[in-house]
Amino acid sequence: MLRIQNWDGNFFENKIYFEPIRLRDMQMIAKYSFIVHKSINHLDLSLREFSSMREKRKVLVPLLFCAADPAFSKKFVCTAEACRKMMVLERRWLYSLHLDLPHGRENDFISLNENEVINCWQPKTICFNELFVNSSIYQWSLRRFMGEALDRSGMQVDSVRRQMALMKRVLDVTKFERHSLEERILNFLYLNCTDPDMVKEFLLILDFNSWVLRDPKQNMLDYLLYYAYRSRFNLKLNDKEGILVNKCFFKSQYRNVELLLKYQNAPFYYDHDYSCVLSNWQRRDIPNDWYPEYIDAPLLKGLMSKRRYLLWLQVFHSYAVRNQYSYCGRTVSNTLLLLWRSLPDSYFTLEELLRAYEDVPKNHKIIQEVYKFYEEAMDKDLISDKPRLLQQYCRTSIRRLLSYNLQLPYGIAQLGLPPKLKVFLTLEK
Repeated sequence: MLRIQNWDGNFFENKIYFEPIRLRDMQMIAKYSFIVHKSINHLDLSLREFSSMREKRKVLVPLLFCAADPAFSKKFVCTAEACRKMMVLERRWLYSLHLDLPHGRENDFISLNENEVINCWQPKTICFNELFVNSSIYQWSLRRFMGEALDRSGMQVDSVRRQMALMKRVLDVTKFERHSLEERILNFLYLNCTDPDMVKEFLLILDFNSWVLRDPKQNMLDYLLYYAYRSRFNLKLNDKEGILVNKCFFKSQYRNVELLLKYQNAPFYYDHDYSCVLSNWQRRDIPNDWYPEYIDAPLLKGLMSKRRYLLWLQVFHSYAVRNQYSYCGRTVSNTLLLLWRSLPDSYFTLEELLRAYEDVPKNHKIIQEVYKFYEEAMDKDLISDKPRLLQQYCRTSIRRLLSYNLQLPYGIAQLGLPPKLKVFLTLEK
């Protein structure tokens, strides 16, 4: 019977708990592979269990696999039992009492599991049962290896092309990070590549959505969008998993919104957008005197659809940003205008908004101020109390078809329309 104390002070009896051992880097994996190798000959065994480590009785798990001294690390040879001794220090109780665990209570070293969880806690015991390896270790090591290969090659076009082909085969598309391998390749392509097919191969290994949300340089975003158009590569900007226009708008990346609207149709609005918007829009960034009480009242009472309410949040967000950052006020207004030129929805009216908040009279003053900003942003496009013009519905339909066929914006010139209508389709008027 084992009596083991858990983290909360309770004792468990008549149970055996197993501690998972996690391999955290390629050094650990290489040494684990050596330990379980079946062809260890007598020369290896002649080095005894600990080799140069045999005089060091107090060895910690990190030192066991990742010695700071390179010579110390290279000479180290270990048997499976010695590895158990050092990984699970509590096993000394067994050896001091000349005891063995019952047969079948623990696995051998050959059983290896993949585990995506990096931080995992289990109570320490004397049983060595499961060995885990983090699957991200392979990806991280391969990325480092490829980066070193690019350094040695001097970032030539052919070597970059080969590395991208290898990345496409063996690496997963991951969330974009600064100073990553993808960023190095993108910087190289932007300065040296005008081949649409090569840029298309790069887009296959880039998490485009997460890259855009890191607020990249505008010229690089335009570069990728242009060559995606040239290669007829579908970036799937309107997929449910990545509605970039909405996300960029509420992250105040207005220049990104303008570029995205140049190459795609108006953003779709799904039901899940509502929760996504509220998670991106931080109320703490907005002073209380700008924030209407019970702003979601129209949605909760069914006076606005989710789509309509999302559009209202966009208007209010633009107003709040304009008040906080006056230097970007014109940019916010222009972006809001472009967004509404790409939509078929009817404009908001002051009567509609006041009626939606009639149970919250304290909001009427702030709503009137927001609506005044909305009127100014819409410039001369705003026509209250009326549906949108037939010309607007035609614009949204044509842009939707061009976007579906990956022909925005340069396909507009091939429609044979008068110059005035071409400008209209590009949302400039």
